[in-house]
Amino acid sequence: MLGDTSRFQFAVFNPGNDVFELTAELGGGSVVVSGGILFKTGETLRQDLTLGDPGSISGTLRTFDPAVFHAVVPVQLINASNRVVATVLSDGSGRYAFTNVPPAEYQVRCQVLKGYRYLGVTNLVKYGDAASPTGLRRAQRLTLIAGQKIENADFTFAPFKKGSWKTFTTRDGLPGNDVRRILPLDDGTVWIATVSGLSIFDGATFKHLRKEDGLPDSRINDLHREPNGVIWICTGNGVSRFDPSARLGQQFRNYRSADGLISGKVEAVAQTPDGAMWFGGFGLSRFDGQRFSSLPLTNAGLDYVFGMAATREGALWLGCHPGLLRLEGTNFTTVIGYSENMHCTLPVAGPDGAIWFGTFGHGIWRYDPSPELPTTNRFRKYTPRDGLISDMVSQTYFDSRGSLWIATGGGVSRFDGASFVNFVTADGLAGGNIVAISGTSDGVLWFAADRGLTRYDPQSFESYTKADGLADNAVTSAARLADGTLLFGSGSGLNRFLSGTFVEVSFPEGESEASAAQLAPPNRLLELDGNGNYLELPITLHKLVVHGGDQRDTVLVASIKPGETHHLSFSSSDAEET
Repeated sequence: MLGDTSRFQFAVFNPGNDVFELTAELGGGSVVVSGGILFKTGETLRQDLTLGDPGSISGTLRTFDPAVFHAVVPVQLINASNRVVATVLSDGSGRYAFTNVPPAEYQVRCQVLKGYRYLGVTNLVKYGDAASPTGLRRAQRLTLIAGQKIENADFTFAPFKKGSWKTFTTRDGLPGNDVRRILPLDDGTVWIATVSGLSIFDGATFKHLRKEDGLPDSRINDLHREPNGVIWICTGNGVSRFDPSARLGQQFRNYRSADGLISGKVEAVAQTPDGAMWFGGFGLSRFDGQRFSSLPLTNAGLDYVFGMAATREGALWLGCHPGLLRLEGTNFTTVIGYSENMHCTLPVAGPDGAIWFGTFGHGIWRYDPSPELPTTNRFRKYTPRDGLISDMVSQTYFDSRGSLWIATGGGVSRFDGASFVNFVTADGLAGGNIVAISGTSDGVLWFAADRGLTRYDPQSFESYTKADGLADNAVTSAARLADGTLLFGSGSGLNRFLSGTFVEVSFPEGESEASAAQLAPPNRLLELDGNGNYLELPITLHKLVVHGGDQRDTVLVASIKPGETHHLSFSSSDAEET
């Protein structure tokens, strides 16, 4: 230190689109952290720091049920310039905490489906509104002073991860729980690659194929279906070609190193638009339909292929150790030349032509191959600092709606281009280490884990409970108003459901808890009978008030003058109008 002032200087090489954080510390006590620093190539940036005691901001993400919390939700700290300066994930109890926070004014928000939840704002804030100061005028601003600890910065909002889950393991008929790849077919069957054999699931039972059934090896690593229906099975010792149109007994044909294929384990398979099949592992082989030819990876400085993807333009992308490789014709191009030790996993081409690929320990990357972009601006990296659940990424998959699903060592992340939504075993996954994802055109997703297989249907029947804002899980009556509003009554109160949100309906002061709805004309009445069935009553109602307790009486008022209100109260055995 020179008096009260000290100067510093850093040189940042190949900054790309990374966001940096600068920390200064004096004697292990006073600290200042400046986050959200974004460099541009060739830019000289001045950043002044003032040492002071750091503070913290913490809270809990709750649902409307006190016993249910929001876990693994990305929580972000926003500075006065509307820039994200820190991101953390909530734990299993919904707790989050930002530490070493310098004194300033902040906002806090959560990443959820289709937008954000801001502290102090009841409704969902959509992406466009988050960029507008007027859209956030109700968001709470926290002013943190030096050394202060702001606690109980709590959120309460309904669960947003809906859908149905089903897990399959060896107890259901899988040959092994360590699933490597999934291939759903148009006929409804699902081909499943495990380290203990190949399994074909028809929706009810599993059929198994192993080495003793004619496969080159029981360790299955990858699967691919050609447009003509032929399926390729990559194993620990060669590949097998299955032709469903061939005669029984001649549907399978095996290939090994003696046929010109790379020797040993075949890790990955892809098909280019010219119809050629490519196989990767300790080397790279091409099959033209008649014979194999091999290309040595040592010419490109690589030693193993983890995954491959072909683009419509005919380029073959290889996730390798170390780095990402592009093959056009017979020419290799190393795309990530400056990352010496990066293990790149299965790449995938996005709807916009960008290439997404995972890494072991460096998160997920997006690469834009557009020639008009400078090389250093073509990359964008996402890590847990952005909301990704883990930086150990095995595979990426685009669903039918264009959302990116990411298989990681800590669960699954869904990315819509702005926010991450994370899924773990508590949500329904078979295991925490997810190695593969696939899906069908109707939106159903399949997740391969080291502890089994999971089917997830995000569009199935949705269930709503107290966690979503219902007064009680035991709903005894329901009605639909002319404007589309749904009303649900229970022994604990009345809820109005509109635009995906439950709102409590207050009753006149002094009345007991209610178990039905106050309706405005004209409306239909739905009543729940003793068998759990809803019955539609052929009555047009103007006003209905039903009181709870032990009474099961229902009072219908079918003749009321405009503007007139009737309240009904109950004694222990009789009802009387007041």
